[in-house]
Amino acid sequence: MARPRQKQRKKQAQASSRVRKDRLGTASAWLGANRRAVILIIVAVSVILRIIYFVEINASPLLWQHRWDKSDMNHFDQWARDIAKGDWLTRRPTVPMHSWQKQIATDYLKEHPDRAEALTKEAAAMSPPGEPANLLLVKWAGGLTFYQEPLYAYLMAVTYKIFGGDHRWVFLWQLILGVLTNVLIYLLARRMFGDLVGTVAGALAVLCSPMMFYELILLRESLIVFTGFLLLSLVTRAGDRDTLLWWLFTGVAFGVAFTLKSTFAPLAIGLMALTAYNLRGRRESLIRSLGGMTGGLVIGLLPLVTRNLLVSLPPITTAGSAVTTFIQTNAAGYPSYLHGFVLNAEDIIRIMGETDGKFLPTVFKTLGTHSGIDSILVMLFNKFFSMWHWVELPNNENFYFTKLYAPVLGLMPVTFFILSPLALIGLVLARKYRAATPLYVLVVSSMIPVLLYLVISRLRLPLLAAVIPFAALALVETARVLLKGEWGRAAALIGAACALAFVLFRPLPTGLQIIRPTDYMVPYLVMYGPEEEAARAKGDHRRVAEIIREVLRREPEEYREGTLPPGTYPDPTLIHFYTVLHYRLFQALKETGDTAGAADQETIAERLLRYFP
Repeated sequence: MARPRQKQRKKQAQASSRVRKDRLGTASAWLGANRRAVILIIVAVSVILRIIYFVEINASPLLWQHRWDKSDMNHFDQWARDIAKGDWLTRRPTVPMHSWQKQIATDYLKEHPDRAEALTKEAAAMSPPGEPANLLLVKWAGGLTFYQEPLYAYLMAVTYKIFGGDHRWVFLWQLILGVLTNVLIYLLARRMFGDLVGTVAGALAVLCSPMMFYELILLRESLIVFTGFLLLSLVTRAGDRDTLLWWLFTGVAFGVAFTLKSTFAPLAIGLMALTAYNLRGRRESLIRSLGGMTGGLVIGLLPLVTRNLLVSLPPITTAGSAVTTFIQTNAAGYPSYLHGFVLNAEDIIRIMGETDGKFLPTVFKTLGTHSGIDSILVMLFNKFFSMWHWVELPNNENFYFTKLYAPVLGLMPVTFFILSPLALIGLVLARKYRAATPLYVLVVSSMIPVLLYLVISRLRLPLLAAVIPFAALALVETARVLLKGEWGRAAALIGAACALAFVLFRPLPTGLQIIRPTDYMVPYLVMYGPEEEAARAKGDHRRVAEIIREVLRREPEEYREGTLPPGTYPDPTLIHFYTVLHYRLFQALKETGDTAGAADQETIAERLLRYFP
């Protein structure tokens, strides 16, 4: 009796498995039959989320964070405004003169009096007279060589020229490109892995908060993400059409992308090599594709080449900032695990003095600071692990601080915390999908600039976007084996995800602050401070109190109460910042007659004073 029952249960289990399996097949078939509806939903939800995000940021001081003169946002904004005013060839050096850069140049000149004397004479002969330290920084960055790749600044300049200088128009086209990026991720994932994976990838992209975060910042990261997926789409479409015009257009896109970020060069080379491999044995198609892409690449680079020749530079030079950044993030002693930007003045002064800013000599000198190849490999290993960690390391901007002003980001759950383990599993599962090879090329090319330089949120963003289809594949495959009742494989997939998370998400380094003191102070520097000064000049003490209270709404609770935990050693700059604000609020409330409120603020200020070193 036992055997017939076992056979019956086995048949029932198989029948149940087929029903569950058919559910995925049915879902995939429905999605395939309703692709237009899926795209409309992706677009609609993406637009709604971005409207909410814009409204929240538009009402906050973060709308003006590009006014902070120590940021790349400020650099791009000022550069674009200079172009829009008529300097379309950028005939003036674009090197930002931040305090740390000027200090490095000043220290170098103190150690090299002969060079200092020569630069002092050269600076005095300029019209108007310049500063030797500034002149040295310009020379190190290549003179009139663009400090950053130029395309983003020129797109901003055109926007300012047309719409009168309001940077929110730049935000508008960045938001639109963000919506289009979500659609491209869906289309490419659908093409490579099927309708169900494509739809899941589209959903992950729509709910990915770091991607949307960068769309309301004057940085080129959202444009870089869009461009990467656009290049993949053009290559796949050109392969389908196989006409000279399509290959030519794809090549033009490669050339233009290089002027946005020179690290698109590996992607272009990889995709061209992949195309040549796929078309091996088809001589006419091979000549047409490579010839068309090469010709288009030349056309796409013509504006850069023309400008450089007109200002007496080598034809293809783009970013002078890469040299000092490479030294800072690759010299021996750089804390390569989750540390982001760290100033390394000593090595910069020495190496730049020896190489005068020439890139390849600088690379060899920098790597020469290591004791051996093992030291370099450890550094790369740490960068690789940091690259897959959940934390979004801040640089000019801060994802976590922005969430205090834009709660919609907190409602979008997809970050590297979810994507990282799933994506690494998906990268393995996708090996059997030949159509996914271009996506592998995008992932690898997105990793190169992070490994070459540093792991920060903005540099990692293209990688985050590139792995979304792989994460979607891992999710769908896990659902598939669960529905089929393949418990062993399901346990292996889930266990692998948990193990990867355990290995990758190591504790943050001691002292690492995901919201830095500077992040709290920037809103005051760019908006609240000038408003308070204007109100104080008018004698409007009530308005002064309102402004300061608005700043203090985002004050950390322990500062607000004036009672930090025992043994706490807070940042002295932040303590000073909040002590001054509470004391100014005390003065303003006293002037308005609110003696009780003034007394409370005076008490908090006096408590905070105790924490000064």
